[in-house]
Amino acid sequence: MFIYYFYIVFTFILYYSLSRQVTVSVSGEYKIIRKAPDSIVYIHGLLLILILSMRSVSVGTDTVSYYEHYQYDELPEWRLGLIAAQEILFMYLEFGCNALGLPWQLFLTITSLMIIIPIIIFFKRYS
Repeated sequence: MFIYYFYIVFTFILYYSLSRQVTVSVSGEYKIIRKAPDSIVYIHGLLLILILSMRSVSVGTDTVSYYEHYQYDELPEWRLGLIAAQEILFMYLEFGCNALGLPWQLFLTITSLMIIIPIIIFFKRYS
């Protein structure tokens, strides 16, 4: 839980230390706003990837079940979808990473990259 508090405090410190004041004209009035640099999106994305990939199995309500599925993926019932209903591409990703012998933390890193990188691209494009 400490890491989440650290992330929130770090976000405010980073924003106020890297942002600069800019004067903007809005409908004839001048307003002073704070503008953050573009690199702040990459820094937050990296921090989110680290937080997501280094989490324990006990974090979250369904992480334990994903961990057990990842550990016992070699069972034929699991690949046929007889144990639990799951997305097919995620099931193949899980099976492929397990077949390569990748540890659970590296699998979490791969899935967090697949989640956070599109979010970073979205924020960079539309902010």
